[in-house]
Amino acid sequence: MMVTASYRLLFFIFFFAYGTMLSAADITATLDSSDGSSAFTVKNLDETSIGWLDSTGNATISGGLLLGNSTSISNGTIRWTGADFEGRKGGAWVSFTQSVPPGTILPYGGTTAPNGYLLCNGASFLRTAYSDLFTAIGTAYGAVDGTHFNVPDLRGRFIRGTDNGAGNDPDAGARVVSNAGGHTGDNVGSLQADALESHLHAKGTLAADNGGIHTHGNGTLGTSTTGAHTHVVRAGRNYGKTGDPSDWSDNNSNPETTSSAGDHSHTITGALADSAAHGHTVCGSTANTGGNETRPANIYVNFIIKY
Repeated sequence: MMVTASYRLLFFIFFFAYGTMLSAADITATLDSSDGSSAFTVKNLDETSIGWLDSTGNATISGGLLLGNSTSISNGTIRWTGADFEGRKGGAWVSFTQSVPPGTILPYGGTTAPNGYLLCNGASFLRTAYSDLFTAIGTAYGAVDGTHFNVPDLRGRFIRGTDNGAGNDPDAGARVVSNAGGHTGDNVGSLQADALESHLHAKGTLAADNGGIHTHGNGTLGTSTTGAHTHVVRAGRNYGKTGDPSDWSDNNSNPETTSSAGDHSHTITGALADSAAHGHTVCGSTANTGGNETRPANIYVNFIIKY
């Protein structure tokens, strides 16, 4: 059994209770009992169904609906587009389900990504399957071909804001792709390997003492004891003659030699001269210390990205 009537007053009261300010002249209501239950089906005058109220009091809206002042749409107005609820804010409609914009990266304490999010594990996805996310991030994090794109790979990595020419990252220009086809340099998506800033270490106790003028004793210094030898003596023919040496005649062709004294040594006495204050260079390097990387204390989370 189906009975069609205006029910304008009842309909208006029902929607007014739910905050709806639609004019009663815009709709008709149908009381349908053909399925054994009572229900109101709400239609426009062109017979397009926009929703219904079942016998248990549950309201279902399948078409467009404006909750608020229909003559003056102001902030705080809510509407149903048939696919999504939207709220009026700042002169624009804002999706309830898209209150977090696609491409937003968040730390997350769960092991699997919640609805509407993907894990930041570097995986590749079809651009058509996640079109909103692809519009937001493009191929910044890589792309295997012209139909796919990669999400960020933040497994075991920290995130860092782009330098944007500020000079806070002195190596921004040397950043590389995080996945093939991704961005390099001072751009979102680029990767930078770990590094330790160049630095010096104070001498500490490694330097030699440089404050003392001192001498070195002879200790065991001495000449070699293995070497019998003679000395050549070149004398004039008239050896022992007095007078002008220029009158002496050379005897280079028949030199005389001293006798050999056999193996012997000579003792060096005294001490080396004093040295000025000085230091000594310490060669070599300190021993290795530390672990496999330089890092702050940390706790694991999963990073997720809104699609």
